[in-house]
Amino acid sequence: MTSQNIILFSFDSFKIRIIHDENGDPLFVAKDVADALEYKDSVNAIKQHCKGVAKYHLLKTAGGMQKVRVIHEPDLYRLIVGSNLPSAERFEQWVFEEVLPSIRKTGGYHIEQDIQSNSPQVSRELAAKIFIAEAAARMLRMSDTSKIRMLTKIAESENISPDFLPDYVDEPLVRAITPLLKEIGHPLGSQVAKKVNPALEAMGILQHLSRKGRNNEIKWFWNLTDEGLQYGRNETSPNNPRETQPLFFVERFPELLKRLEAYIDSNALPGTKSK
Repeated sequence: MTSQNIILFSFDSFKIRIIHDENGDPLFVAKDVADALEYKDSVNAIKQHCKGVAKYHLLKTAGGMQKVRVIHEPDLYRLIVGSNLPSAERFEQWVFEEVLPSIRKTGGYHIEQDIQSNSPQVSRELAAKIFIAEAAARMLRMSDTSKIRMLTKIAESENISPDFLPDYVDEPLVRAITPLLKEIGHPLGSQVAKKVNPALEAMGILQHLSRKGRNNEIKWFWNLTDEGLQYGRNETSPNNPRETQPLFFVERFPELLKRLEAYIDSNALPGTKSK
């Protein structure tokens, strides 16, 4: 495939190369996308986030003809969702407002099957928003309540009534861990940040995730692991919808507390027992 087949777009100082497959669908050069989203290790990012069948195309580069990995739209969105940079939001907007409309004008452009709506009246942007929301929900292991909250926001942004969505999901009662501990007068209630969360992380119940803020600062937040989901669920944080807040099942909390106390006691220095 020669350079005449390449569509070139610029995002900030990065170049994104796009070609079309045999069906006329756009294929994005994966490394270009990963570099534009400023992944430190573009190869690892592509392996981690891109789930589609690996495709390679021979393209003319400064170093001669080279075989490069290309990805369809779903994997493009997965790379966007996986990026912690604030510029990822601008990149997403740029794709929707500049890249896709421009490609459509060239003709032979089809909606990817796994983000295509059964209804022809659903816009491509709406389908992509839903796809991105679903990808984020899977990556952050969000609860059904949080998924409904995300879908409600998408509906409202598209001037679609969210009345068809349920007002709530019948899920077990949950609470944040600090009030659960303080309600029973447990001394760990005043040591959640210093002792409880690090212990739960060491136990494999929680994991510390990060994202970059608007000023490029690192923002940290907690997330229940697959192991931890037996004791609670991940809700979207009231402080930022891009973060999660672990909430714990009230009925199962005594079981978790017993494990937590045992872990702290077995790993504590003299005089720092949980009780």
